Amino acid sequence: MFRIKTIAIFALTIFTFAIPFGSIAEANDPVVYGTVTFADDAGHNDSAIISVSGIAPGSYTASLISSDGQQFKLSDVDVEVATLQGVVQSTGSIDFTFDSSSAAYDGTNLLSKYSRFILENSSNTYSASNSYANSASVSALVSSINDAKESANSLKTNLETASSSTTLESIQTSVESSNSDISDLKTAVENISSASANVKSTDESLDVSGVDAIVTNINTWIASIEANNSSVSGTSSLAVAQTYVGSASGGSVADSHAILNGLPDKFEYDSDGNRVEIPGAGGIHKAIEAAQGLGSLSVIEGDLEASTIDGKSVNTSVLGLGLPSVGDKFLTITMQLSLVLGALLVVTSGGILLFKKN
Repeated sequence: MFRIKTIAIFALTIFTFAIPFGSIAEANDPVVYGTVTFADDAGHNDSAIISVSGIAPGSYTASLISSDGQQFKLSDVDVEVATLQGVVQSTGSIDFTFDSSSAAYDGTNLLSKYSRFILENSSNTYSASNSYANSASVSALVSSINDAKESANSLKTNLETASSSTTLESIQTSVESSNSDISDLKTAVENISSASANVKSTDESLDVSGVDAIVTNINTWIASIEANNSSVSGTSSLAVAQTYVGSASGGSVADSHAILNGLPDKFEYDSDGNRVEIPGAGGIHKAIEAAQGLGSLSVIEGDLEASTIDGKSVNTSVLGLGLPSVGDKFLTITMQLSLVLGALLVVTSGGILLFKKN
């Protein structure tokens, strides 16, 4: 009986240590101090918005790093430290936008080239990283939306020409020209859906629902324009044709504006009384912003923990011996399983020994 109690107590002790140990490991997830988000300025994805707070004061160098280790210095930036009720705070913030007005600007598509970021001085280092595969898939998604934007702009131009025309023949000619734009736009939208699916397959944690909802909007507006164009081509009345083509306030022209800019002034109020945009009201410009947000980098304290070799992400290992990196969830799970299996082994072995003794 004494041996059975001893084995049971030992097993329960191991289980007791296993639970808090796993909790401590999970609690070691790094604190996120802010983000680096890519945006459009003079070109596509040529702007980087750095927004961090709660970091140590000082002057920092902000740089982007490519998958093959090329470093691109954005700028030297200073932390802004606030004074609250006469007390200078111990940490501060950086809100800096790298764009066409910046000294180092060269028009590079930053999202397609850089997947890592570092903010450092002689005393402190903050960093952010994404996998090469994630950055590449998001960049391809943004590119596909920009292709759709070109077709949508051409469609809008032809429909606006039709709207300003004063004869039935000229309206029908411009509408006929817009049909090829519609065909190009439909193909481009299909490519957006494919690129969105690829982003999701690359990383299931990335939420592409915002882009997918806008694709649905665009297809609805395209169908409306196609129906209007058919009516214009089949009528012998100038007034009827002008009605279907419409203007910025209605008809096909309004739909072409919506494809690009979404539905203006579609807002509601949340429970706190804040004015918020109605979900699903966006167009191509909103889709670009949503896609770029998927490539946003989360800034944490410390040097970069990951690098890439031949386009593949490689975690920094403990002591460089190929072991899991510190804080790796695989390491946590492995230790927990080892403790549980160890406890089971003790109980099983003890039971076998007692059985044989008896």
